[in-house]
Amino acid sequence: MITKILVTDGSFHNTLAMVHQLGKLGYEVHVLSEKKGSLSSFSSACYQEWISPSYRDPRFIPFLVQLLESEQIDLVIPIGANAVHTLCHHKNQLPIATQR
Repeated sequence: MITKILVTDGSFHNTLAMVHQLGKLGYEVHVLSEKKGSLSSFSSACYQEWISPSYRDPRFIPFLVQLLESEQIDLVIPIGANAVHTLCHHKNQLPIATQR
């Protein structure tokens, strides 16, 4: 059962809408951002904001894997094109539970 969701690109307006709707549905919504204080982090539906390296940074995937495992995230929703590209390219490195 999915209870914890990580949504990328916290500074995007469409991420804010996604966070809001997922929160209304009762999910624990985590937001991934490259800079602290992203737009989505101010939503009452945002459980936690996580600051990550850039998607192009070689430290990004190890950071994401550690975060997914330590926080027991069930699902990752990539919002921006860079997030989609990076996660698709490294899908096999992500915890199996998030590969839906």
